[in-house]
Amino acid sequence: MSSSLIDEDSFYERFFHRGQYGLSGGWPHSTTLLYRMRIKKAGKNNIKKNRLLHKSGCSSLPQCERWTKVENDAGGRHAEMLFVQQVNELLDCLNEEESQQTYRQISFDIVLSYSPCSDCAKELTQLKRRSIEPTPSGYNVIFCTMNIKFAKFYEHYVFENIEAMIWMVQNQIEFSVFNGLCDWKDFLDNIVKLALDIQSEAFYATWFYRQDRELVDSILLECIKLTAFKWPTQDNEGREEMKKRICDLKSAKSSFAYLMDLRAF
Repeated sequence: MSSSLIDEDSFYERFFHRGQYGLSGGWPHSTTLLYRMRIKKAGKNNIKKNRLLHKSGCSSLPQCERWTKVENDAGGRHAEMLFVQQVNELLDCLNEEESQQTYRQISFDIVLSYSPCSDCAKELTQLKRRSIEPTPSGYNVIFCTMNIKFAKFYEHYVFENIEAMIWMVQNQIEFSVFNGLCDWKDFLDNIVKLALDIQSEAFYATWFYRQDRELVDSILLECIKLTAFKWPTQDNEGREEMKKRICDLKSAKSSFAYLMDLRAF
């Protein structure tokens, strides 16, 4: 039986945190990132590729199914930055062995304890946009998809963080946020493999506090996605108004009424 990627304390502290925006402190000071990478390719000499993929946390070609954990390092670099570095190193190694005009499709499933900050969002988007890579023998076309699910927003009242997420959506990065017991059961059973009783008193005590915030998270993410489509058509005045409304989220404590008003903007 495989061991869990996280322990029970980390689950409650990092992912299933009970805090309410603007009302409580004690938020985690670092991010946990879990990812699974799938690669579909056409090429020869799979021996080196398999070895590199296994080293990176993936088990085999053409499908890589192993979930891997990345956390902030001691120097303060965010988990997302470390993830991008790992993947870029792997892609560089794979490109050394690819033949000319090789087709490759890469997909990333990512689970985050926090939504990405603006700097990490830019790095993740650049990874997603890595579509044509020069090699000694020619060019390799990479079709990349990225799906990100997160447990809570990181400083959502800072406009640069929201703006970066808008840019990610515009670059076809798929976002979702944990919302509901089914999401958490799937996470525990199929991703981190943590045997935790979701009917326990401890779980439901936290869930009681999380329910309202998960609804807030869902509405705010919906606002971001809607804004991603509206943004190109808005003039500077409209963008400044949206920026002000988002920055006011902290003082508004993400109330339902305020978020519904933001969604309608």
